[in-house]
Order: sequence, then structure tokens, then C-alpha cells
Amino acid sequence: MASTFPKIVFGRGPIGPSGQLPSFPDEESIEKLYKLLEERGVDTIDTGHVYGVSEEWIGKTGGGKHFTIDSKTPGGLIPGSSTGKTIPQHAKETVEQLGVDKMARATLICATGSMDREYHY
Repeated sequence: MASTFPKIVFGRGPIGPSGQLPSFPDEESIEKLYKLLEERGVDTIDTGHVYGVSEEWIGKTGGGKHFTIDSKTPGGLIPGSSTGKTIPQHAKETVEQLGVDKMARATLICATGSMDREYHY
């Protein structure tokens, strides 16, 4: 019988010394976070291109090797930043920063009617 519990994903904004929101400002605090997540059975971290150095620090501390990583491209949060050219570029940068071969999910957030409609899958 399939589990009736929802999948738990850790997503709370920046990881690393970003200056945004309360953060995990150094490797020691990030390692403690990873340990806590693993102890609680959380295997996925949600991050985003707009979280400053978060993806870089997740990669720097090996998070991409221990967790499934979902990321987001800015969408309507940064007008003009999500086009047919920049969306794949964001994904490429994310994979490189995380030090992984691929990410599990890339999401376009805050889509608006003014976004480039020429992007085709």
C-alpha cells in the first residue's frame, strides 16, 4: 500500500552567507542543517536562482550529493529575466554551482503575462 504521507521538501530561502532572511551563514551551520534533515528523513532541498549564493553554497558543502535538489528560475520576480534564452542558462548555472549532473526539478515561479512566450519545450 502506498504511503499516505506527503513528501517533505526543505525550502526556506537562502542557504549560505546571503544577507537575506535568517540564514545558515557558514559551513558548520549548513552541515548541522543537512544532518537534521537526514535524521528527519528529508531528502529534497528546494532552492532558487533568486536566493543569492544559496545554490553555490549547497554545491560547496556537498548538498547536491546527499539530497535531491529542486530549483526555480526567477519568472516574474525579476522582469525580463525569464526568456527562451535565459531559462536554460539558469538551469545550466544551477547544475554547475551544485556540482551535480542534473537537478530533479526546475520550476518557473511567479509567471506573468509579460514573459517571453516564444520559449518552447
